[in-house]
Amino acid sequence: MAHLEFIKPVELSGSQKDELQRIMSKVNDLLRPVAEKRGLKRLRDQVRANPSPEVKALMDSESLILAGYIRIATKLVNAFQRSSSLEEDDLWQEATIAIYDAMYSYNGQTEFSTYAYNCIKNRLIKLRMQNQKKVKTTGLFNEDGQLIDVIDPSSAIVPEVDLHALVNKAKLSPKERVVIHSSMRGKGWQINLAEEWGRTKQLVSEVYRRALNKMKVVA
Repeated sequence: MAHLEFIKPVELSGSQKDELQRIMSKVNDLLRPVAEKRGLKRLRDQVRANPSPEVKALMDSESLILAGYIRIATKLVNAFQRSSSLEEDDLWQEATIAIYDAMYSYNGQTEFSTYAYNCIKNRLIKLRMQNQKKVKTTGLFNEDGQLIDVIDPSSAIVPEVDLHALVNKAKLSPKERVVIHSSMRGKGWQINLAEEWGRTKQLVSEVYRRALNKMKVVA
């Protein structure tokens, strides 16, 4: 399996995209009846070991597919690296797995660029969620390990804390959970969240303070 970060991007023509999508779609037609029972990765490894003409055609096209759609992975990896504490190597590893999964599960119902984008994005979101369960909390604790009420997370010193356990213990609402996790993004998170919700920055601050008060009680 090639690692995407080392691949040089190429521009695909419209006819090349159509042909690659046709090849991937034919493989999906071949694998779909048994993929749900065996699992995509296991099945993919099996068919690559003894490829049919359809799978062989896809294997021969993998390098071109990766080079043609590498910019999608680069964009998403960079975005997740800026907005989280995830390591670049981990992000690239997950993006690589996701685009290979996309190749062998593409059903031709949309453009492959859209399908690959969603596959990579969903896998990186899953990685970020797993990481947040273990992450050291920012903006919630002072140097004595006491929960504080701050709007600027950069002013806090961070001890070892299981944020996921604390959030569950405080029984935060879904919106309060989003605010707490968003506060770990660093400066500008309130404005970004306010725009995402279509609400004011003041409302986001109020939800943040309410969540902190609940967490203080159980910390």
